[in-house]
Amino acid sequence: RDNLVSVSATPVDCDGKSIAKAISWSASVQAYNSKFLVKISVPHDTVLSLYKLSITCGSDTHNAKKNIAILPNTWNSKDATYMPNEDDRVAYVQKTDGYIWREGNGDKKEKKAWTYAQFETSAVQVAVCDVVGSLPFSERSDVNILRAASAKVNSNDDNGILYGRWSGSYSDVKGAKSPTYWSGSQQIIDRYFNTRTPVRYGQCWVFAGVLNTITRALGYPCRPVT
Repeated sequence: RDNLVSVSATPVDCDGKSIAKAISWSASVQAYNSKFLVKISVPHDTVLSLYKLSITCGSDTHNAKKNIAILPNTWNSKDATYMPNEDDRVAYVQKTDGYIWREGNGDKKEKKAWTYAQFETSAVQVAVCDVVGSLPFSERSDVNILRAASAKVNSNDDNGILYGRWSGSYSDVKGAKSPTYWSGSQQIIDRYFNTRTPVRYGQCWVFAGVLNTITRALGYPCRPVT
C-alpha cells in the first residue's frame, strides 16, 4: 500500500503563509484498530520550519488541520545535533532546570537556581516564530539559526527579548526588575510574548538562561556557561 500514499509538505510561516515550494516525504499506511495509521518519514536534513501537510491516499487528499514544526533530533545518528549518550541528551536538551554560576560578593562565585521551561508554549512560539521566522527559508542553516537566537535574546542592539543594564537604577520603568530578581526564563519570555516589548533588566547570567531556553526549545543541545 505504500505506493498509494504520498505526503506533500509546504514550508509556512506562523500565519500559515507559504514561504517555499512544497517538498515530498515518504510515507506508509498501517492498520490501526478500525482505522489506518499513516507513518511519515522525515529526512534528517529537513530545514527547520513549520510545515503544512497534505496527505494523498489513493484518490483522496487530506489536509492536516494543524501545521507541524520540524526540529533537530539529537536521537537520530544522522542528525548534526546527534548525542549518543542519554545522560548528555537529558542534560543538554531535556532538563528544565539547573544552576547558573555568577559573581557574588568579592571574589566569591555563587550558583543561581534557574528554571528554563523550554517546553512552555511561549518559549516554543518565540523560538519558532520570532527566531527561526526571522530568517528566509533558504538561509536556515544551524549556524544562522543559532546566531539569530543569540541576537533575539539581546534588546540593546537587536530589539530583542531582554534589555541589559549593569549600573544605575533598575526601577526607572514601570514593571522593571533588577537582574537578581529573575530565577527562570518563563516569566521573562511570557512577558515579552504578551507585550512584544523588551523586558527590563538582565545581566550575563540572565541572558545565558534565556538563550539556553530558546535553543533547547528548538531542539539544539545547550548549556549555560557564564
